[in-house]
Amino acid sequence: MENLNVRSIGTYLHSSQQKYSIGDLESTWMRVQSHLEKQLSKTSFETWIKNTALINMDDLTGEVIIAVPNEFARDWLESRYTKLIKESLYDLTNRDYRIKFVEGYAVEQGSMVSHRGM
Repeated sequence: MENLNVRSIGTYLHSSQQKYSIGDLESTWMRVQSHLEKQLSKTSFETWIKNTALINMDDLTGEVIIAVPNEFARDWLESRYTKLIKESLYDLTNRDYRIKFVEGYAVEQGSMVSHRGM
């Protein structure tokens, strides 16, 4: 019999649902960035993609959250790069995720730093 994950309220969680560690998220995002780097000019990649981080992947809701440094970067990525990022994620994970960008974070030497004063 298959072992099912069940929340305390009895909601069924898909057996494909995973809890991703920070290392998993970083590894996945490095692969996505590598994929995108091959498709974009060096300037575009370094300006818009390099200083971002994957901070959550939710298989149940199908949502991915990407941290960006500021509101301008969020708006730019939403309007110009969402489709390309979705395609890269699909190519690497074989899953179709919705993308959500959140501002107020920066990536500094491989770690994410909040600029929200938390």
